[in-house]
Amino acid sequence: MSEVMRWNLKGFLPGVDGVCKAVMRPEVVLSLHYDAERLRADTAAADANEAERNLAALREDLDECDGERHRLRDKLNSVEQRLAAAEQRNATCNAEIVAMVESALRRSFSLGQVYWQQADSDSTCQQNKSDQTMEVQAQHILNVIKSINDLTKPTESGASE
Repeated sequence: MSEVMRWNLKGFLPGVDGVCKAVMRPEVVLSLHYDAERLRADTAAADANEAERNLAALREDLDECDGERHRLRDKLNSVEQRLAAAEQRNATCNAEIVAMVESALRRSFSLGQVYWQQADSDSTCQQNKSDQTMEVQAQHILNVIKSINDLTKPTESGASE
């Protein structure tokens, strides 16, 4: 087809029985121009379809990302809960260690006082007991160090008990 006919509405003329008739004026458009315009329209439609497909793919990706975000948020909440529990255990252990060290210092001071009282005594029996008191004090210090090490030893999960 070499030509495409377009009709432009020029106006209305009164017709018979009160019905108006449209007056048309033909306009000739070359098929080359029509085909170029049609190609532009088809290309625009194809681009719009491609954009719709891309948008649908992006929406699917967004849904997947939302799912991943929820999964990671749940994992983060779980880790935060475990961390809070570990911090609570750590605070409890620290309080136990402080109490144990205070008790050990009092006991060591007391044993030291007893040792020097026995060592400075004029009685040889008391002086002989001072050696036993020194051994008790040394054993007491070793027990305290062992207990503190047991409290501060990391567990399998890496948190202190």
